Amino acid sequence: MGDPTFDSIIIAGERYRLSGGVKVITHEDPGGYSFEKRRHEAIASAGLAGYGHRTLKGAAVRDLDKLKKVVHQVVLHTDMTSDSRGCFNVLVNRGLSTHFMIDWDGTIYQGLDVLKEAYHAGEANGGSVGVDMNNLLRNLVREPSAPAHPPKHPRIAEMRRPEYRRQASRRARINGGEVRNYGYTDAQYQALIALMKVLVKVLDRVKPFPPLDERGEIVENMLEDWQAFDGFLGHWHVTPDRWDPGPGFDWHRVYHGLAREHNAFPVELEPGKNISTLLEPTKVRAYAERYYTNNEDFEDGGWYPIGKNQNWHGGVHLHLPAGQPVYAMFDGVVVAGRFGPTTSELGSNNFLVLRHEIEVPGGTPEKPKKLIFFTLTMHLGPLDVGKLTEASPDWVRALHRVHSGLTEAEEKALAEFRAGKVAPDGGREADDGLDEALVSEFRVDDGELDASVLAIGEHLTAFKRGEIALVPWEEQPVRVASGEQIGTVGHFGSPDETEPMIHVEVFADANWNKVLDMGVHGRWLTELSPDFGDDLFVEDKAILNLFGVSSAMVQRGSMVTKRVVDPETIDYFYSTRDAHEEEKRWLRKTVTRHVSEWSDQVDWLKALAQGEGWTVKTRELRRALETSGVFRETLRQILPFTWLTKEVAEHMKLDTRNWDGVLTYFHPIHFLMWLTYHASQRIQVISRGLTLSQIKRKLELEEKRRAEGASRQSSACVHAAIEIDDVEATETSEVLEELLDAWDEGDWKVTRED
Repeated sequence: MGDPTFDSIIIAGERYRLSGGVKVITHEDPGGYSFEKRRHEAIASAGLAGYGHRTLKGAAVRDLDKLKKVVHQVVLHTDMTSDSRGCFNVLVNRGLSTHFMIDWDGTIYQGLDVLKEAYHAGEANGGSVGVDMNNLLRNLVREPSAPAHPPKHPRIAEMRRPEYRRQASRRARINGGEVRNYGYTDAQYQALIALMKVLVKVLDRVKPFPPLDERGEIVENMLEDWQAFDGFLGHWHVTPDRWDPGPGFDWHRVYHGLAREHNAFPVELEPGKNISTLLEPTKVRAYAERYYTNNEDFEDGGWYPIGKNQNWHGGVHLHLPAGQPVYAMFDGVVVAGRFGPTTSELGSNNFLVLRHEIEVPGGTPEKPKKLIFFTLTMHLGPLDVGKLTEASPDWVRALHRVHSGLTEAEEKALAEFRAGKVAPDGGREADDGLDEALVSEFRVDDGELDASVLAIGEHLTAFKRGEIALVPWEEQPVRVASGEQIGTVGHFGSPDETEPMIHVEVFADANWNKVLDMGVHGRWLTELSPDFGDDLFVEDKAILNLFGVSSAMVQRGSMVTKRVVDPETIDYFYSTRDAHEEEKRWLRKTVTRHVSEWSDQVDWLKALAQGEGWTVKTRELRRALETSGVFRETLRQILPFTWLTKEVAEHMKLDTRNWDGVLTYFHPIHFLMWLTYHASQRIQVISRGLTLSQIKRKLELEEKRRAEGASRQSSACVHAAIEIDDVEATETSEVLEELLDAWDEGDWKVTRED
């Protein structure tokens, strides 16, 4: 297996790395806990080997392919011990086992290869992975002053640090018992989410869902048909007399963690506050409202989806001090960008485009179905991509490695070798040995304006020259993780005055809705009629109706036609707080399709005329405008921001058949919230629990089987029966300590059977 890395788990003999810096100690690592090595001890003490072999159609499961067909659940337990070491020793003593133990500090101990069948959940053993979360699981209903941590633990001082704090839960009735307990530490949740991500990725049948009812809440009783459930669930969902992991376990936190809760806001309105630090969905949603306010309070027209001049606007402006960090919203790869040495008269035209893809249901392992979309961040601050410094973002470092053809280790070694060969400003000059950049000519009706404004090149050479840089994302991907800094806030505005801000877009091509079931997502996304015009002018009836006007244009018979909605009306609509809130929420949900303002397909003469409040209706007027050059200066200021040509679109693998520059747009903050918290619900699996009378009958049947000695291995804890009434009668810590001596894996009261 090689040297231990302390960051990977073992599945069918192969190691799989966990993300997020989670510490893992496997049964093969120094300091690990191995149920296989303690097998004979388990047999001697309990008459059970502690684990067995999974089977498929009567034959032992010995490889990953067969394992994928068998395992479809992850069963969560609570160990009721001081730490994972205590959990391991108790399990061995009872002839039981589990695959993973997550200690209070977030360390994951793997006691058994997932290929093996652990004895942890009775009849569920064969098709499940067992995970034991460290927690004393005291029932605070009957013992309200019970401590969250064992008071005599040798690391009690460390346990009491804020990052290991456990919150007391609400009261709940689980399988008929009224219970309340302390929850789990942040470190445990982070470890469990990292573990689950790997299990879901490797084991095809394990889904990233817990058992939810029609309300979207966790089912609080044993499931009616637990054998048919695919996903992660509690011990109480498969056994009628259990309540672990207890009401203190935050199912939604894990659920959303698996649903890409590691996504990030593009900027932080407060330093250190982002999805990964706020964690709780209610706090994140409340924080998201501040981004809407930040965008809509400003009168610069940077709203979604309509700008001040009744123009389509596919993104939002976010306003922060210049130089503040800007982050990637999702995991992705760099596909294109531009970082020039100077800014235009209107501000910064620096930008970066990332490509993202997320697998969605409906595909097969051979042909997976994926949602592909892009994020654009425009008006970024200065960044010399051609030089490496200590402040260079990680994606720039990766770009240099790709450019040089070196691995990360080789790049580091080369950097050390070149330590004395640096530029005067501390950076290293980029190699210019790439092909010369291609130069495109951009023309409008009044002639050639700038023969090099759309210069396109590759890699560092293009970045260094301030050209549109195409990054070979398929052959040599430059990966960016969500929350990773990609740049800083720049400026944009008018020639007279620019303001610090960034423009953020989320867009896709026309294929986006072929992979999503809008019957499921219609609550969160509203698709508007496409606009294939080339002038960016909004004439959508649904949008115009929000401003109290019809879609009929006034003075239609005139040579010029006035706009329907004046800038002051649009400004008032967005910037007035507590007004039009319902309408603004609806606009955030809209999915629009129109020509990109960054595209070379925009008819800027027509678009600028619309912006002045009238539309060119005759050849004579258009010819007069072209001859006078009335918009020539404005066009000269706008064109440095153009980057989306057919060549760039083909590089990005957008649909360029009959290229017209038309793309599909989403409100970036709303899209972030949807993808983080609701996209994972695209398949609604409703689970149902047993009634209390059904639970009672199951308990009676189980008691009868135990009395007859017919189910010694029917439960991981068969020799320690659990009764609801007894746990509710437990009043004192002394009695609980006594019960802990007869520990039963993740449970309530223990009754010895001699």
